Amino acid sequence: IVAEAQKYNVKLGWENPAENETDTAEQTLYVSEGDDESFEKDDTVDSGENSDTVKGLEPGDYWFKLTQTDAAGNESKGVVTKVMLAETGPAMLGLVLVSLGLGRLFRKKKA
Repeated sequence: IVAEAQKYNVKLGWENPAENETDTAEQTLYVSEGDDESFEKDDTVDSGENSDTVKGLEPGDYWFKLTQTDAAGNESKGVVTKVMLAETGPAMLGLVLVSLGLGRLFRKKKA
């Protein structure tokens, strides 16, 4: 349950340049957890879309790359962005509360 509580959904949005609107056949979203070099394909997005949601991510650093492919199959270099997902939420709050409670318990015993 704690692991599920720390999952993130990241909604990415972008604008398709006007010069690419009629030329784009599809868009591909890639993700990397380590750096901006080792991407894995995450999703294929319709050419007319300007957003996508990546679900179920753990806390950590993620690199996202969006590329566009034209009708001839040529894929662009793409655009890269980094997202940092902090370890917060119910699980972290629970750890803080437990830590505070144990701290008080140990202080009372020493006094």
